Amino acid sequence: MTKNAVIVPTGSKGGFVVKKACAKADFFAEGVACYRILIRGLLDLTDNYAGNQVIKPKQVVCYDGDDPYLVVAADKGTASFSDYANALSKSYQFWLDDAFASGGSAGYDHKEMGITARGAWVSVQHHFDGLGINIEHNPFTVVGIGDMAGDVFGNGMLLSKNIKLLAAFNHESIFLDPNPNTETSFQERQRLFHLEKSGWGDYDKSLISAGGGVYSRQDKVIVLSDVIREVLAIKAQKLSPNELIKALLTAPVDLLWNGGIGTYVKAKSEVNSDVGDKANDALRINGEQLRCKVVGEGGNLGFTQKGRIEYALNKGCINTDSIDNSGGVDCSDHEVNIKILLNGLLLQGDMTEKQRDALLESMTDQVAELVFLNNYQQNHAITMIQNESVQQLPALKQLMTTLETKAHLNCALEKLPNDKEMQARKISGKGMTRPEISVLLAYTKLLFKTKLLSESEHINLALYQHELSAYFPEPLQQAYAKEIQAHRLGKEIVANRLINSLINRLGIVFPHRFMEELSCSASGLVNTYSWVCRIFEIDLIWKMQSELDGVVSKLVLDDIKLRLRQLIERAMYWCSRNEPQGEVDDHYVQSIAELADNLNGLVTDKEQKYIDNKVDDLIKAGVNAVLALKIAQIDSLLSCLNAVKVHKKSHCSLQEVTKGLFYQDEALNLAWLRNQITLLPQESSWEALSRRAMIDEYHQVCCVLLQSVLAEEGKSIALKLDTWREKNTAAFERYIAMINSAEADTNVQLEKIVVILGTSWNLTVYGN
Repeated sequence: MTKNAVIVPTGSKGGFVVKKACAKADFFAEGVACYRILIRGLLDLTDNYAGNQVIKPKQVVCYDGDDPYLVVAADKGTASFSDYANALSKSYQFWLDDAFASGGSAGYDHKEMGITARGAWVSVQHHFDGLGINIEHNPFTVVGIGDMAGDVFGNGMLLSKNIKLLAAFNHESIFLDPNPNTETSFQERQRLFHLEKSGWGDYDKSLISAGGGVYSRQDKVIVLSDVIREVLAIKAQKLSPNELIKALLTAPVDLLWNGGIGTYVKAKSEVNSDVGDKANDALRINGEQLRCKVVGEGGNLGFTQKGRIEYALNKGCINTDSIDNSGGVDCSDHEVNIKILLNGLLLQGDMTEKQRDALLESMTDQVAELVFLNNYQQNHAITMIQNESVQQLPALKQLMTTLETKAHLNCALEKLPNDKEMQARKISGKGMTRPEISVLLAYTKLLFKTKLLSESEHINLALYQHELSAYFPEPLQQAYAKEIQAHRLGKEIVANRLINSLINRLGIVFPHRFMEELSCSASGLVNTYSWVCRIFEIDLIWKMQSELDGVVSKLVLDDIKLRLRQLIERAMYWCSRNEPQGEVDDHYVQSIAELADNLNGLVTDKEQKYIDNKVDDLIKAGVNAVLALKIAQIDSLLSCLNAVKVHKKSHCSLQEVTKGLFYQDEALNLAWLRNQITLLPQESSWEALSRRAMIDEYHQVCCVLLQSVLAEEGKSIALKLDTWREKNTAAFERYIAMINSAEADTNVQLEKIVVILGTSWNLTVYGN
């Protein structure tokens, strides 16, 4: 279910064991026969559709609600079985037809696409980017688990020509190449990938550098060359195959790439019997023993969760397998939903099966890009949460309690830290690790998707239609717009996309806090979020900043992302208080767009200087001028929400109102007051609520003060402001003295802000 957090259904993972003793030649046929029995059993128990009517299976007592959605995904051992399952689906007249099992002859071949490995490689690149290592241009060392015949290992080791594969092992052999030539070794790996049922024994020995070789795991002892011992930091001159594999796993390399089968890393506190993989007990190491910089988990279950956490606490870069290798299930999800769409056209006679298959194939690259976007966004979300996890430990602790109550999270089972461990992390300055955050990310998404599905009728209609269309590749959006809106799983697709987008951008703490503080529904949350994204062109800006990966420093990019997130969060709170209906108001969209294009001349000289300096700094850091200006204007445009609100009921022009807002801000030093409020602590829920109340009151004061100024006589804003100040001289001087006194004190406390805000109300002549 944690892996399936990025796709439409939840799900389960299982398998079957062929118990019948038979000759090796007959074993495959027996496996197919058993698989067919399993699939028939599933279909016998599953609801079906006849048109829009749900048909219950005969001779089955159903205690649950209608549930005709059932798909099966090919996995290890059954990777070539999809056509068998789809044939049975057709024979049962199951409504999904050949969308029942993905990856068949009329589907997306995962190995040919390399979808799982390529998705995991997105994680690998993200880890290296965070370390400041450019693997696109510089060689990097790798130890691997698997062989080139394997889907994930083989595809993964062809994703970069800079790979220096020093060592790898599978169930038969150990491959050692202490100083590989990146170009010729890449070509040889490519040859093996296309050689049917290849193994490391098929590697051209003449291409292996001096001191290397291919060794059988059946050997009693392997003598190691000096160069191998040096590059892999091995002291012993000879080792048994199992000892050598343990040495490979602990080698000081850049990347450990897991594309094989088996669990090879546990935690020091675990014993082998805890792992449940007896075949590899002799090879297993502890997470603290790893010396690689990065781990890529293309394969499943290569680490125990405790092993991942132990490695991560030792500054290792790792997610979970459910994050890294989610590309496969994500691709299957798209295939199933595209087939559901197109199969409706087949039934109507508007398309032939041959035309459908050709269309599916033509969209392969676009489907892959949609999948990789999820990999990319989840990695960045985990990093964002990790960067703030030390400060947000109390909030994360509260979140875990919520998820245990509402989302079936079992913290002990998922190896999440208990109260004592959380306290120790706080004292030591360590936050939560990426593996732990990966779990919380998945459970949070699952909870919010469930909530939103129950309220789907309250999602803004235009938003619903846009998100449903955006899930599909562009050729389908253009040709079958009407059919897409009638998709049988439309509600599930929309809920999935909205929650993925919101949580990937805003993290796992903010959505919970927002809903609790405002007693907001899930539909209200996503409507407000999308409303803000429309007003400030967030999707466009987000796309522009994502193109800066590897172009600007991590520090600059993280700052841009933080500013964007703060804009969204603050604007969502503002909208919930000032436009509580949460409906998209084109007045705001058009007004903010107009102000963004003409802000120069409306802000004060001080504000303009700040914007200009910020633009210059960003351009010098490598950010393009268009994005630099959008980022530099964020704080100013957020303030403009108050101007747009006041303008809706004002006789003055939008430009006059906006100018009045900024000149009033400067006269009363409101920017300083706002900044002090945002610096108030919010570790506890009461602190967060108190801070939120102060911000809400601040915005109310700004609007009422602005209305006071605009009501004065005078042709210009400057004259109106002067008149307003003259009428309120005593109150104005008392307020300024209080601000100056507080500003001189470096320790501004909640009590002082409360008093200052209270005093500011005395300036609102218009309000009186």
